[in-house]
Amino acid sequence: EAAASVTKGARGARVEDAADATRQRTARARLGLDPSGPVLALLPGSRRMEIRRCLAPMLEAARLVRAARPEVELILPVAETLDRRWVQGQIAPSGLPVRLVAGRALEVLTACDAAVVVSGTATLEAALARRPMVVVYRVSWLTWLLARLLVRTPYVSLVNLLAGRALVPELLQGAMEPRAIAAHLNALLPGGEARERVLRGLDEVRRRLGGPGTAERVAEEARRFLTDGGIHE
Repeated sequence: EAAASVTKGARGARVEDAADATRQRTARARLGLDPSGPVLALLPGSRRMEIRRCLAPMLEAARLVRAARPEVELILPVAETLDRRWVQGQIAPSGLPVRLVAGRALEVLTACDAAVVVSGTATLEAALARRPMVVVYRVSWLTWLLARLLVRTPYVSLVNLLAGRALVPELLQGAMEPRAIAAHLNALLPGGEARERVLRGLDEVRRRLGGPGTAERVAEEARRFLTDGGIHE
């Protein structure tokens, strides 16, 4: 019976992998991305303060990843709350070839292989897209101290809260260091040692949420939760 359960689980994983590959190819075709090369998505948040605090370390981490794997494409969905030209100006000093897309975060996440994501509803979207991620966040130390005093949860990302464990890495405040981000990303990109474990965990989270058909409903509920009780400055 145990062997049959393992066989069934392996078969289900293969089916999910195949369906995921089909969704990814479709999303890449729509976005004009390489159909087979590695793609890394950067989701630095929807507010200027988040961009100012989080984008630079994310870009430096992407540079480190590309130093070892120059074929990695970079893509960033610009939130509707941000001006695209302003975001481009924040990226320009890095010299990195980052493709900007207006919105379409879920499609970008579906197209990528892994992502670095500012903590918020985007982590839930990444989970629903079945994408391994590194979660980052940085706020003022006063805000962080107050949050730690008021919020008694072991994790800050929705995906880890739903998983009930540290499924994906969370690099917060001083721990949000480019080399640490890059090391985790290398482990999550295709061929990385942590990728399969995280994919199986994301499958569990997706089943708990009812599958990809619930993406919009769940994301909206999470957005309301964060608006009412999330950490803001």
